[in-house]
Amino acid sequence: MHNKENGCKKVVIIGLGNPLLADDSVGLWAVDELTSILKDRESNISFSKNYSGGIDLIYEFQGFKKAILIDSILTENPQPGKVHELNMDFLNNIANSRIVDSHGVNLSTVIATAKKCNYEMPEDIVIYAIEGLDFTNFCEEPSLEVKEGLKEAVRLTIEKLKEWNCIDNILPENLDVKPVEIHH
Repeated sequence: MHNKENGCKKVVIIGLGNPLLADDSVGLWAVDELTSILKDRESNISFSKNYSGGIDLIYEFQGFKKAILIDSILTENPQPGKVHELNMDFLNNIANSRIVDSHGVNLSTVIATAKKCNYEMPEDIVIYAIEGLDFTNFCEEPSLEVKEGLKEAVRLTIEKLKEWNCIDNILPENLDVKPVEIHH
């Protein structure tokens, strides 16, 4: 087991989404999967579900040095299940564009507001955005394609935790590997 002495800082993994809207629920499902894999392995990792993705994320970040967010995304040319790794530099570059944000407030605005109000924010924030297609139908499960992306987001999260020196070399056998598109 890793600990602070081995380099792991406090990490929060936050799944975002609406549990009743098909593909929008994928971040919540991912956190459930990660919780079942990692819950007994590391005390410096916390798990959270957030149903709004709005300004209340400020409170979810408090006390953590690093954060991983897992959410769904709808792109111009959807490829359901495709996973994008986003970082704050990328989000800050697109913050002023007219991007529709179903959460009401985009993450860049949340971070800027927190800093302006002197809240301590994580030094590293990574976002795994899983492309979806169905964001309007009531269904408590994401589509099959998006579930495949969920597996990839879980794998990438575990890899990031290894990179941050937070967990040993573990990976569930039933997770398939797919290419990921990284945006910096």
